[in-house]
Amino acid sequence: MRLRIQVFGELIEHLKSPAGDGMFLELPEGTDIKTMLERLGLPSGHVGVVLLNGKFSNRDVILNHDDQVQIIPQLEGG
Repeated sequence: MRLRIQVFGELIEHLKSPAGDGMFLELPEGTDIKTMLERLGLPSGHVGVVLLNGKFSNRDVILNHDDQVQIIPQLEGG
């Protein structure tokens, strides 16, 4: 299946391949968000929010062909 992925902030530096404004990723059917994050090489402790087709999503959700995923880093403050 093919997904459109957008990665924001410091997470871009962790990607195994350049993302630019967005990228497409091919994954096997039945892949969940957690596995997708691992495949991208993103450290789980740095990922804050994952939006799936514009809605907040848990990491155990199974992805579908043509899904759009936005990955936002963990926010830190003080």
